[in-house]
Amino acid sequence: MDKGFELICQRGYSNVTSVDIAKYAGVATGSFYQYFPDKRAVFLAGAKKYSDQILAPILNTFSQNNFKLSKLPVLIEQIIDDFIKNHSLNQRAHTEIIAMSQLDPDFADIFKQNELRLTRQIVQFLSSHQINPPHLQEKTHLAINIIDQFCHELIYHQHSELDYQAMKSEVVKTISQLFRQ
Repeated sequence: MDKGFELICQRGYSNVTSVDIAKYAGVATGSFYQYFPDKRAVFLAGAKKYSDQILAPILNTFSQNNFKLSKLPVLIEQIIDDFIKNHSLNQRAHTEIIAMSQLDPDFADIFKQNELRLTRQIVQFLSSHQINPPHLQEKTHLAINIIDQFCHELIYHQHSELDYQAMKSEVVKTISQLFRQ
């Protein structure tokens, strides 16, 4: 599966066949079909694994026990930095998965489930630290999407006329304000 995912990310989903994956992995085509019905199944399994690997460090951020609201901007910056790092790991994989999520509901579901899992964990973390503004779940989900869009802008779009350090600062201020009671 790892080799198939790697190949699809290198060449693009539509430019790879199951035979290509088997050859790249060094297995017979028949062996490939014993484990996977098609290249979509390989890419879907790889996308799930990739998505979980990206999410893990971000989820670990919320294991702090001595958190205070005054430290929220620092936590937000740490989350942004984790998002940036993780989005930078394999830009091609991320691009291919995003494209597939627009075409295939199973790929879209990977993002949906991870967004909801991250939202739940952050809400639980904030609530356990007595940060409970109205609509906490919705604000948290909005904050995640603001950070994700900032990362996409920084990693993939890179407009030369924008000051990304200033933009990051504005993202931190905006999200911090969302959680003030």
